[in-house]
Amino acid sequence: MTALRGRFAMIFETNRLILRPRTMDDFDDCIVMDKAPGVVDFIPGPWDEDGEHRAFVRTRINAHYSDGLGYWSVFAKSAPNTFMGWVLLIPEDGVGPDVEI
Repeated sequence: MTALRGRFAMIFETNRLILRPRTMDDFDDCIVMDKAPGVVDFIPGPWDEDGEHRAFVRTRINAHYSDGLGYWSVFAKSAPNTFMGWVLLIPEDGVGPDVEI
């Protein structure tokens, strides 16, 4: 995996994927993905109330996460402008240093 430091954010690359911190450009794609069947079944959040869901996602996009943690958007290198999904990197058990995806 390659980590590239940009002016504002780190970008991770694998042979097939590009991961970068979520931005407001990803907002609508995140909302659509969250509404897909099964996507958030095991993730706590206000998924059933549209206004609360949108505020929840907006707050998380605008939050500051340190040490490469937080929400990341995923894109295929073969289609770098097509949103594939998001992942959340958090300290395992809320303590770290191991990270849970």
